[in-house]
Amino acid sequence: MIDNLVILATCGGIFAVAIRAILMERRESGQGTAARPPRTRR
Repeated sequence: MIDNLVILATCGGIFAVAIRAILMERRESGQGTAARPPRTRR
């Protein structure tokens, strides 16, 4: 059971990072045509 939870946690973390990277790329590519300023979180 513990091994399965660890695998799920690591895969979930990698998946979340990949989604964030894709969203950031879409935002950067859409900035040129977007009139409103994008919200920056840091």
